[in-house]
Amino acid sequence: MENLIEVKNLYHRYEDGQKMRAVLKDINITFETGKLYAVVGSSGSGKTTLLSLLSGLDSVQDGDITYLDESINDIGYTKYRKEFVNVIFQSYNLINYMTAIQNVITAVDIKKVKVHNKKEKAYEILESLGIDKETADREVLKISGGEQQRVAIARALVHDSKVILADEPTGNLDDDTEDEIIDIFKDLASKGKCVIIVTHSQNVAKHADIIYEIKKGKIEIKKD
Repeated sequence: MENLIEVKNLYHRYEDGQKMRAVLKDINITFETGKLYAVVGSSGSGKTTLLSLLSGLDSVQDGDITYLDESINDIGYTKYRKEFVNVIFQSYNLINYMTAIQNVITAVDIKKVKVHNKKEKAYEILESLGIDKETADREVLKISGGEQQRVAIARALVHDSKVILADEPTGNLDDDTEDEIIDIFKDLASKGKCVIIVTHSQNVAKHADIIYEIKKGKIEIKKD
């Protein structure tokens, strides 16, 4: 295991009426390879803000976030997002008029990843996540929510980055399907990925190796 991402003295503020409000205050945490993390907290606590900063979708205001000891600001946010992290959204963010396999192949094209026989590779990844070829060839609107989430995960695995960030990835799923998706994330962590999940689900959180809880802008470890 290695320290992959370090958050150092991180503050983040946003405009609240006539004044600036700090949603994250002096955050100092570390994320390692081979571990599953859960970030929990009440609505508005700053969970999604932290995810946006970790994924490079939002820029750091004060403090720093490093990837393998290099500031993501120095790496460049575009390069960081493209090469080092993958984000899975609650709403899946799939292209509805495409099939599952086309969605995964499109992710390859968007990332501009060099993949030998990308269609075969996409089928292979989907199969590893429980999506057979028949399902892969169906439009995503004609498959179940759990299958759509698997397609979203497959898109994140096309580029073999070490970091997977997931925003409420089981929020739209029933309990049994949630458990199946949790097992996928646990398996990815066991294979050396750093998996970070923002979640309201206590069921998801209890499976994490480490739980970070955000309260009033501060963060503390609930499970280590």
